[in-house]
Amino acid sequence: MHRRIMFLFGALFLLSFAMTTDATIAAENDREEWVHLHVQAEDVLRDVTEKQYEQARKTLKEMSKPITDADYSAVSLDIHDLSILVTSYERMDQALTSTSLPHEERVREAHRFFYLIDAVIHPGEPKWLETRDDLLGQLEDVRKAVERDDSVLFQRLWNEWTLEFHKVQAAMMLRKTPSEQEELRSLLQFMTDHRHRLVEGDEAEPFFKALVFEITRLYNMEEKENDPSLISVIIMVGSAIVASLTYVGVRKYKGQKDRERG
Repeated sequence: MHRRIMFLFGALFLLSFAMTTDATIAAENDREEWVHLHVQAEDVLRDVTEKQYEQARKTLKEMSKPITDADYSAVSLDIHDLSILVTSYERMDQALTSTSLPHEERVREAHRFFYLIDAVIHPGEPKWLETRDDLLGQLEDVRKAVERDDSVLFQRLWNEWTLEFHKVQAAMMLRKTPSEQEELRSLLQFMTDHRHRLVEGDEAEPFFKALVFEITRLYNMEEKENDPSLISVIIMVGSAIVASLTYVGVRKYKGQKDRERG
């Protein structure tokens, strides 16, 4: 009886060891697949930069099945992250197949794609962190243009900044909640849609403070607190400000027309 019990314990131990070993091997294989995808994404970026579009397109095509078949849970990604990766892949594919897209835009999409794949396997030290000084410095230049009331300079610098931020935005949002992704997207969209109004006076200041706060938090890789979103409040208040400015502008325009008719 004692020997039978010992035999059963031994069999269970061997079975457990085998299962653990299989799981470890599977995890290592999954990571190796992502490492290979990382190398390919870097190749795509290099080829696009050197205008070797056909080679880049060939490499990207080879990545299609591994990206869709990969075990995302093995690298702590969920269905929302999958959507970000697939969308980025499709944008990269479109950038390479479009015959009219400027070279600079192809390079931006290649950077976006590479930063995203890199963030999958290097969650602690992703490459996009290296853009911190440049992006925050550019954003400060945009804010100073508002302070100087230089609308032409503001429009140009804001457009340039958003193009640069586009390269890292997808990688920044990896492993973030859908609500967190939407809050930042909404703030950026709001500021872009109303940039002609926000350059007037002090109205832009809270928006820039919120944006700098969020971007800095992401670069510091700090978790978002569960408090009510400051961004959502600012957008709500900002909508009222924009509506008020629009109303005042319309009244001013009508008054001017009445004086001209008088």
